[in-house]
Amino acid sequence: MIDRVTGDLYSTGRFASPSGADSDGAGATASSDAEGYPFPGQDFTVAFDSIPPLDLDNGLFAARITLEPEPDNDDAPFALTLLEKNIAAGTLVLEIENLPPLLTGAHYEAWVRFDDDSLRSLGGFRWSGNGMIDLETGESVAGLPAPCTLVGGVELFITVEGDAGDDTRSSGSVIVASPLGGADTTLAASDAAALGDGFDDTEAFYTLATPSSADEDDYKFGIWFFHVDENGDTLPAADLPPAPSGWHYESWVRKGGNSPDEYPVSLGTFERIDSLDSDGAGPNAGDDSLAVLPAYPGQDFLVDAGGRWISDGNHEAFLSLEPDDDFSPETIFLTLFHDAMIVDVGANTSQAMEGMLQSLPEGPGRFSATAVYEMESNGDRLPKARVAAGK
Repeated sequence: MIDRVTGDLYSTGRFASPSGADSDGAGATASSDAEGYPFPGQDFTVAFDSIPPLDLDNGLFAARITLEPEPDNDDAPFALTLLEKNIAAGTLVLEIENLPPLLTGAHYEAWVRFDDDSLRSLGGFRWSGNGMIDLETGESVAGLPAPCTLVGGVELFITVEGDAGDDTRSSGSVIVASPLGGADTTLAASDAAALGDGFDDTEAFYTLATPSSADEDDYKFGIWFFHVDENGDTLPAADLPPAPSGWHYESWVRKGGNSPDEYPVSLGTFERIDSLDSDGAGPNAGDDSLAVLPAYPGQDFLVDAGGRWISDGNHEAFLSLEPDDDFSPETIFLTLFHDAMIVDVGANTSQAMEGMLQSLPEGPGRFSATAVYEMESNGDRLPKARVAAGK
């Protein structure tokens, strides 16, 4: 056995045939009443000498079979490795619909929370839209080899993580989750441990306005997420809850067609729909010194390229949810609301956005415990040479 973190090696005994017990039976680290099986192997249930009990399903170990010289006067393994296999406790299979693919720099990671509130990573993966992609090979895989069992687990969840992140600590950006009640479970964005169900029956609107300009005709160059009621009062244009922990909202516009323009363009990030976003009226706001900005997300496009005509019939609007550690800040991650065409309905008149909440990620996850490991052969890497006869 090899500890892949520390490099420590533990012999499980020598043998000449796989059909009988090896040289030390169940080993000195076995319980006193252990008889062992009539096959090579060892129990690591008790400490002996400098060898501690070993938890072999924690994802840190590999099993290896070597070919040794006879007599063998060295406790270290010889250089001829015949078979080897990393040990996992089982396989996690996910069939989640609408899970967005991630660009380079980020990946998804599966976690289990145990009844003592400790966390354990089950491994990272990318998503193609149809299934899991191995982080190292870039190839499609049927399941994720998990380094531990789910015994004692109370919750399974998936997070968005940076490729340079620490796999001992979750980013907190949970996209789907589910309580654990068995090997099969349904992970959903609406779970309380993920995005929650506060998006149910929500609506969103926006209004054309340019509060940073005193010219009333400039309204078509700005978009703000507020609603003007019959009394002329401004109200939030969506009944969104505060952003879930680990996430923030972001609004966008994008030019349609084959435009080479630098779209989508972020209008700013925010935690609440009833407050200014991260950049106020934006870098292209007007110069009205007396302007009072509404306490809502939005942006004016008055300076850039002589003004961007948002309501020209060739722009679309988005309201999205983004992970707090946004590894691709120029792309839209999870669209909550969308309007495929911003039209000129006049100043201070609300336009409705289409809800995309029915397409939030959801799907089954299954964990199958591994009973038998098929070891990988190193036969093609054994020494060989070609001898040529000379005259």
